[in-house]
Amino acid sequence: MHHIRRFSEQLRRSPSKPAPPQFDAEENAEPIQMHLNGTVMTYENREWSTEDGGASMAVVKELQEKNNALEAENQLLKFKLGVMLDMMATTKIDALMMQAKLNK
Repeated sequence: MHHIRRFSEQLRRSPSKPAPPQFDAEENAEPIQMHLNGTVMTYENREWSTEDGGASMAVVKELQEKNNALEAENQLLKFKLGVMLDMMATTKIDALMMQAKLNK
């Protein structure tokens, strides 16, 4: 027990290691360009801007709203597809059961 206590005291007294250097991927990255609805947008210095240099937050907001609407529609279509598959499986089981009754 004494050995464990002495070891833990040594750990507490040991100098702390310096933190590893931080890496900022955006600092050395090339600008990203994206073409959306005829508008060229560039991501540089942690900010989106349009080709003419002015930040177009209205365009970004409009595209985000359109994206949200499309995602909601996609979720609804996935749900409807699941319901249709369930209905088809139920119909297939009913048809197989009727066929089994007729074959008896």
